[in-house]
Amino acid sequence: TEVGGEMVFQYYDASTGDYVTINLDELVSELETNTFIRKVDAYIDTNGDDIPTTYYYFSEEAIKDWMALDPTANTDAEANMEVTEPGVIAINVVGDVVENFEYILEQEITYEGEQVTIEEIIQMISSEVDGNVIYTEVGGEMVFQYYDASTGDYVTIDLGTLVTDLETKTKITRASIAADGETPNYGDTVETDPTVAGQILYKYESEDGIDYLNITEDMLFAIENNNEVRNTINDILNEGGNVLFGDVTIGTENYTDVLYYFDVNGDPQLIDVAKTLIQNLIDNSTQLQELKNLLGDKYEDNSIIYTGDTINGDPVAGFKTTTTIGAHTAVTSGVTLPVTPLGVISISLYQNGNLITNSTTDHVITGSDIDFNIGIGNHYQVLPAGEYEVIIEFTVAP
Repeated sequence: TEVGGEMVFQYYDASTGDYVTINLDELVSELETNTFIRKVDAYIDTNGDDIPTTYYYFSEEAIKDWMALDPTANTDAEANMEVTEPGVIAINVVGDVVENFEYILEQEITYEGEQVTIEEIIQMISSEVDGNVIYTEVGGEMVFQYYDASTGDYVTIDLGTLVTDLETKTKITRASIAADGETPNYGDTVETDPTVAGQILYKYESEDGIDYLNITEDMLFAIENNNEVRNTINDILNEGGNVLFGDVTIGTENYTDVLYYFDVNGDPQLIDVAKTLIQNLIDNSTQLQELKNLLGDKYEDNSIIYTGDTINGDPVAGFKTTTTIGAHTAVTSGVTLPVTPLGVISISLYQNGNLITNSTTDHVITGSDIDFNIGIGNHYQVLPAGEYEVIIEFTVAP
């Protein structure tokens, strides 16, 4: 019938004496998932009457009531629930349609972009009306009807008008807000091209076309432009130690890939890693020694190093070079340094990486030249003639 200028389906409520509109839109969205239809073939009853093939609709409410009667035994409605149980609705089908009725039930129509079967439509209507639903011939056409108890007549259900009136064209549009209080300007969405690794994309196909959602782009826009989002992220990061890494502007200076933190006033402050590390080493001699042991002294030919040690305030340096010893003598050819030494700490002689001796005497410094012999004090040691590797440690002026 027509209500408010629209064609709707109604059923008669005997308790109030009024017709109640069937809200098929809600029925679709709340479509019962546990309902089913059972076919009972034609038979002759005990009175000799011909009972035609009948389809029974078992609604959600009827199934729940049946299970509540005996929760232990009543667990499988499709297998054990009788058609005579309260709430089960009979759908009577005339004989010449029986063979095709199951095919009819499986036919689909489009509703809100989804395919809905005739069986689902029957379930919607059956859950709202009092009395049986039949599929019969009216005016040369096969139609669905429900029984109106107030008039004693069957009322035809116009499924075509029913579905057409309920169909909607859904669409997704997008708006981004750049300033507080700005009125949203919604526009069509477009497919992302080119794509980038890590993006999260969605596609929504509706009756009116295809819409695209780029979740990654929208998230980045929100992070960059929404102060509440940014502050929330910063709060989470700050809970982890208040130290951030990345790009930051402090005053008029722009810094890239640096460590920084926010002070009590909320202003970013740069962390001077080099200065902090050096001061920490100065304050902690144990860490300084561990670092020194880890780094060690790396000697290379004719290259001076500074060990980090001092003697009376004078830095200790090291140098690797060679010296020569003649036949049957403890006298060496000495060494020449790249700097002027103040004093000799030690001189060690090697061959093929093996220590030969570190006993030397008669040290004489002349400018950057150091002469020495092999031995201890006035006791000399004669080594085989040849060339020897020399590692000499000495002090230099600060």
